[in-house]
Amino acid sequence: MNSLPAGTYTFTVTDACGIVKTQQYTINGYNVLQNNFTITPHCGAFDIAMAHTATTGVFNDGYYLQEYNAITGNWGHPSTGVNYPEGTLPTTANSLQLTNNTNLLSLPYTGDFRVLKIFYTWGNGTTVVQRCTSVIYTFTFEGGPQITDAYSFPCAGGLNEVIVVATGISPLTYKITTKNGAPFVIDNGTSNLFSGLESATYNFQVADICGNIRNIQFDINALDPVEIEENGFCEGEDSSLTIEEFSFLTYKWYEASAPNTILSTTGTLNFPAFNSANDAGTYMLQITYSANTGSCLNQLIAYPILPNTLPNAGPDGNASLCNEGAVLDLNDYLTAPFDTAGTWAETTVSGAFSGSSFDTAGLAEGTYTFTYTVTGICALDDVATISITLKDIPPAPVVPPVAPVCEGQNVQMFAGIVNGATYQWTGPNGFTFAGATPLIAGATPAASGTYSVTMTSGNGCVSPPSTVVVTVNALPQFTLQGSTLLCDGQSTTISVVADNFTDNQVTYAWYFDNGLLTGLTTSGAQVYDTGTYEVVVTYNGCSASQQIVVAPNTDAFSFELEAGCIDENYIISVVNLTGITEGTYEWTGPMGFSYTGGPEADITNLTPGDYSVTITSAEGCFVTETLPVANTRCSIPRGISPNGDEWNNNFDLSNLEVQHLAIFNRYGMKVYEANSYVDEWHGQSTSGDLPTGAYYYVATLSAGAQRTGWVYLQREIK
Repeated sequence: MNSLPAGTYTFTVTDACGIVKTQQYTINGYNVLQNNFTITPHCGAFDIAMAHTATTGVFNDGYYLQEYNAITGNWGHPSTGVNYPEGTLPTTANSLQLTNNTNLLSLPYTGDFRVLKIFYTWGNGTTVVQRCTSVIYTFTFEGGPQITDAYSFPCAGGLNEVIVVATGISPLTYKITTKNGAPFVIDNGTSNLFSGLESATYNFQVADICGNIRNIQFDINALDPVEIEENGFCEGEDSSLTIEEFSFLTYKWYEASAPNTILSTTGTLNFPAFNSANDAGTYMLQITYSANTGSCLNQLIAYPILPNTLPNAGPDGNASLCNEGAVLDLNDYLTAPFDTAGTWAETTVSGAFSGSSFDTAGLAEGTYTFTYTVTGICALDDVATISITLKDIPPAPVVPPVAPVCEGQNVQMFAGIVNGATYQWTGPNGFTFAGATPLIAGATPAASGTYSVTMTSGNGCVSPPSTVVVTVNALPQFTLQGSTLLCDGQSTTISVVADNFTDNQVTYAWYFDNGLLTGLTTSGAQVYDTGTYEVVVTYNGCSASQQIVVAPNTDAFSFELEAGCIDENYIISVVNLTGITEGTYEWTGPMGFSYTGGPEADITNLTPGDYSVTITSAEGCFVTETLPVANTRCSIPRGISPNGDEWNNNFDLSNLEVQHLAIFNRYGMKVYEANSYVDEWHGQSTSGDLPTGAYYYVATLSAGAQRTGWVYLQREIK
């Protein structure tokens, strides 16, 4: 295998016998641990010594010296000049082979050089090896001294101390020959430290023992001060702090919090296998020039080493989801703490992953795996693996419809049974049931409504709900009213007074002494004979019955009825009563109206029709009178429903003496207008029938007062 990220891996191997063995291995990756080169100059030649170490896992490594040909732009053999084709295996014709941990002496070449390393690794998924090429060192040798750098140390009085850094065949001698272009000679001998220099541009001259001379000009003000350089400082890496080292200076390193513990006395402070937790801190370098304690070379330099912040992708995570087809943001499945701005990748193949989004719509049930990678300093990575298991949501249960029942009967509901599934029902009035077949025993109308059931499959996912409508029809509830004493030659009316229905919702069947009264199907029965009367009321297919006994009575008298609005009340009253001075009054009317009291009955806003009063004398004889009432309203109706059923078909203002009526729709547009209005509006406009909705009216009464409000027009739904 190749191209694996560094880390700990678990390998599982199964042999032909089915025996499984698991082993963990830590893969460190390829790293250069040591790369030291020493170039020793001579007159007209140089020596090269190398010591190179890298991590294991590579083999057949070789090292080659090559020189750059500025004319051809190619690298090649320093002696033969044969060009090296980049990427190929070097040969003795185009490269000079080096031996690791060996000093190669007296190479008579000058120019720019590089050291090329060739090594091999195993290929990825194959036994064929892979050749790798790496440039591990470059340098220049010109055959004479080289002035590589210079450092300025400002001192008091505007003077400076300057150190010239040069390489070449020792001993080297140092001079200044000009100052700001004018002759100015300082022969410094073999010392590369110049003191007491004013700020100016100087020509420095360095000569080696072979007689080679190099000149260079430095503007002292533009020179860099001596500085500490940082090398490495990745976790576990051999690291160091270094400063240019001079033989006439002494160096002392210590950590700021422990000044008495000297860590190094050279220009280098090493940190083998750097560890942030142990090695971070502020390090002090004391530079001393013992020949002159007042020199500017005496310095105390502080250098902070900060702890490395390692990348953190957070821990691995798992999530199990019922697949609703949502687009998931994978960042929501990371566990804090973790670094942001990592990158996501999918290790499975869903075709539904992009960026950090995972579109689960239409995906098959199963586990999908993703990695979140955070890259930190020193090319370190941290990876969190997030596994998301998608589970299919079951379909909604199959629920057959439930036929309506009468009050007191049982209601049985069913959900199609799936093996391994559970069911949960909810319904009106806090109804709950766990199971597929709930039973409501002795149901009341309060049990009517919509019931919902969900199915939970074996994987724990809940289906969408299915619903079923349950209708429990109430038994008709009513009383019978009417005179139970029948005067000779007279009749009396027995009426049904409804508690939970209206006439147009029920059917009636009347019986006299157990015999059906054919053709009598209304809520009232005019009887002429004494005996037992029974009525059976059927409401939404549910029936209930009551009986009343009519006995003979022989007392007679007379009276009249009149009716009209008194203020906002519609009053029907007895007038011109003759023959008796007192009696009991029983009032009846449409829709089961009944009232027992005095000679007046308030029937405001009750159903128009025939209203009757039966007056029973103290002797037990009764007389019944009936008055047709076309309209009982003394107030304005709140709604009409012109469907031809004889109820609320018109906007009836007949009792209010309306001079003018205007009606507007909800947009403020006038849709109807009439003078001397009675009850002519039944939901129409000049353009035809108006739709269901609320309409605003302005009614001007006979006294000039106006009454306004809303009336709701309800059209029959077909």
